Amino acid sequence: MAIPTEALSLGVAGIAALGAWASQRAASKASTVSTRMDAEKEAYERARQFDIETIQRQQDEINKLRERLAVAESKVQKLEEHTPISLLGLEGLLRDREEDPTDKE
Repeated sequence: MAIPTEALSLGVAGIAALGAWASQRAASKASTVSTRMDAEKEAYERARQFDIETIQRQQDEINKLRERLAVAESKVQKLEEHTPISLLGLEGLLRDREEDPTDKE
């Protein structure tokens, strides 16, 4: 029994349509994955740039604080050099005086 040409043509057309549908679906999924990957890559790049800027800003702040600390330490050293009794020595004298029971004012 011979299969009519029309039936074969219809079967081939059906298979071609099914193949085209599957191909379109795969392309759509690939496009969705690619779009999602692009979005994730862009989000990563934005976050990375934000982190780099934050680190740089914090480093600048640390450098400014180090400069201020160096100035403050220099001032303290100059004060200690020109003060006959250092602040710690003065605190010790005052504390000893408060604890001395023989001291009467």
